[in-house]
Amino acid sequence: MLTRVGWGLADQALSSLTNFVLGIIVARTVDAAAFGAFSFAFTAYAVGLGMNRSIATQPLVIRYSATTRLRWISGVSRANGITLWVGLISTLLAVAIALLTTGALNEAFLALAIVFPGLLLQDSWRYAFFAEGRAELAFMNDLVWTIALVPAMWASFVLAPDTVGGPLLAWGFAATLAGLIGYIQTRVGPRPATARRWLGEHRDLIPRFVGEFAISMAASLLSLLALGAIAGLAAAGILRAGGLLLGPLNILFQGVGLVAVPEGVGLLKRSGPALQRFAITLAVVLASAALAWGAVIYLLPTEIGVMLLGSNWEPAHSVIVPLTLGVAGIGVCSAALVALRALAAAGRSLRANAVTSVFVLVASVIGSVAAAASGAAWGYAIGNWGGAVAWWRETSWGFHERRVATDVSTAQPRADADLPGGW
Repeated sequence: MLTRVGWGLADQALSSLTNFVLGIIVARTVDAAAFGAFSFAFTAYAVGLGMNRSIATQPLVIRYSATTRLRWISGVSRANGITLWVGLISTLLAVAIALLTTGALNEAFLALAIVFPGLLLQDSWRYAFFAEGRAELAFMNDLVWTIALVPAMWASFVLAPDTVGGPLLAWGFAATLAGLIGYIQTRVGPRPATARRWLGEHRDLIPRFVGEFAISMAASLLSLLALGAIAGLAAAGILRAGGLLLGPLNILFQGVGLVAVPEGVGLLKRSGPALQRFAITLAVVLASAALAWGAVIYLLPTEIGVMLLGSNWEPAHSVIVPLTLGVAGIGVCSAALVALRALAAAGRSLRANAVTSVFVLVASVIGSVAAAASGAAWGYAIGNWGGAVAWWRETSWGFHERRVATDVSTAQPRADADLPGGW
């Protein structure tokens, strides 16, 4: 398990690196307006990615981890078929936005439309490999993306210098290449024709996962808009700078989460208490890691802090304590999420996510009114720990339901009778 977690962290670091490189290159080559257009396009990509994970890859990990090779192939081929449909719809929406806009926005969304399916397919392969327990294959796939990004970006500098579309196309084409390599790694092709069947088999999960994602996106956006409206852009910038310092924790949480859900599914097949112990241990580990990293950042010498953030160091340093506590609360929530995903308790995770989002939004707004950026940071911490209580309450009930209703886990989708290795 530790080996798989290590591969998961390495893979998430590579995945984050490609996004980071894209942002840095665009920021250094275009003006502020074009970078704003890029930000909108990247947000659209994040929305498409979240929807595809809710519809395709999260059900794949929950229902097709710790299973036979043939059943895994069946799930992967159909999940990737769904991914192609989500990619096509995302492309059409991006084209529609491009037709309604001009200038840098038009260029950014046209570029995104071209590469959207390849971006989603590459991410789908990552989840497929983690479901199989082969995290090293996910790492190799992301490594292909990272290596291909170098010549692709060079080509964009030569063919489309000082544009926002060039780097986006280079980034997306490199991801598409990695997505095609995923087929070579497994020889499992997508089956778009089975989309209706996939949606029917997982109708107990998909609407709730989509709801979770929508609620989280809405809460984050509303919190940011409220902070800007109440305390000004400077306050929003302070929280953003503080969040950058805690960025490695995001890599840790996402990397562990990629591995933890398939591991949890396997443990649940052994026994419920094994999964429960795993989730509690994970909560302690993630919260402790957050507190330790926050302490390191808080104790950094001023000279190093200024070297990292320049004039933004002092205001960012002032909110590190509450932001660290908030991220520790997210770690505790994340462990509960792993347990509920393994239990396939989508309704309970939706409720917990909704309660947490409301807590964070309300507490952040009240904090913004009371003490600007500092108050918003403390509201963020209080909201996340209140959410942690809600998450673990739902998790406790989820385990209770499994103990008293032995037939809860019987509604598993059947394996396909055919061999779905082809197109």
